[in-house]
Amino acid sequence: MYSIIPGILQNNELKIDNSIVQFLDGQSHQSSYFRFSTEQFRSTEEYFYAEVDKNNFHSRGIHLNLRAKETKIQGEIQFGKLLPWPVSLLSPGIMGWYAFTPFMQFYLGGVSMDHSFTGSLTIIGEQINFDGGRGYIEKDWGRSFPSSYVWLQCNHFETEGVCLSGTEAKKHS
Repeated sequence: MYSIIPGILQNNELKIDNSIVQFLDGQSHQSSYFRFSTEQFRSTEEYFYAEVDKNNFHSRGIHLNLRAKETKIQGEIQFGKLLPWPVSLLSPGIMGWYAFTPFMQFYLGGVSMDHSFTGSLTIIGEQINFDGGRGYIEKDWGRSFPSSYVWLQCNHFETEGVCLSGTEAKKHS
């Protein structure tokens, strides 16, 4: 299991203002953090797309070209058909009724609760084949993020399209 998180980090008190790609390895429990300038981050609200330097994230897949010191992660993964969270007036999305609350510090969106993928990544010299894998994509946005949180998502069930998600967050003090 791997998590790849592109984003923007801004904190005036700590004088942080940069874009990032965080790479989490569920096997080794290692985390790699790649920093870029905020000018190297591009995204759109019209459809799912984010770009951080030469790294692209979109509804058809991802392309990575990450390098920092001795850590190098490169390759492409193509996504199959995305299964978005169904949104309607009675089911406003992954946040439930909180989606209607205008004063929330942050929001979550379920881009794909389950999809297939193919391709490979070379992670610190080792090529990992992702053919036949399952994926999940969420997006988060807002003016603040919880000081701590736990996010659970599982879509490795015998029946494709079945998934389980849950979260618990502690607000900033």
